[in-house]
Amino acid sequence: MSEIHEDFSPQQLCLLRSDHAGEVGAVNIYKGILWCTRDPEIIAFAQCHLKTESKHLASVETILRSEHRSIFSPLWVIAGRTLGVLGVLGGKNFLFSTIASVEEFVVDHYIQQYPFFSGEVKELLLEMTEDEDAHREDAANRTSERGFKVWSFIVKKGCGLAVLAALRA
Repeated sequence: MSEIHEDFSPQQLCLLRSDHAGEVGAVNIYKGILWCTRDPEIIAFAQCHLKTESKHLASVETILRSEHRSIFSPLWVIAGRTLGVLGVLGGKNFLFSTIASVEEFVVDHYIQQYPFFSGEVKELLLEMTEDEDAHREDAANRTSERGFKVWSFIVKKGCGLAVLAALRA
C-alpha cells in the first residue's frame, strides 16, 4: 500500500490509533508465542500469523503518522507478549482459544469502523478484517475444547479496555 496522506477527522484518527495499537499488540502476541514454544505446529502457526500481522502494522503505519499513535504503545508490546506467553503456558487448546477470542474481537472492531472510512483506508480495513477472520477460523479449528468461556470473556474485555485507552491517547 502506498503512503496515504489524507486529513483525517479527529474521530478517524482515534479509530486508526486504536487499529495501530491492536496491530502492535497482535505482532507481539505472536512474538510472545515464539519466545516460549518449541512445538513445531505452534511455531508454524505463529510465524504464519506474525507475517500477516506485521504486514497489517506496516500498512497502518503508512496511514497514521507517528504523532497520532498511542502513547501507550510500550504497554501494547508488553500486553501482547504476555498474552502470547500465557497462551503457550496454558497448552495448545488454551492458546488457540485465546487467539480465536482475540481475533473475534478484532473482526467486530474493524467491521464497526466501515462507516467511518472510504477509499483505500476502507479497502485496507476490509482486507485486514478478512485476514483476521481467517486467523480466528484457523485458531478455532485447531482447538478441541470450547470450555474457555470465562477466559474468552476476559480476553475480549481486555481487548475492549485497550481499545478505549488507545482511542483516548
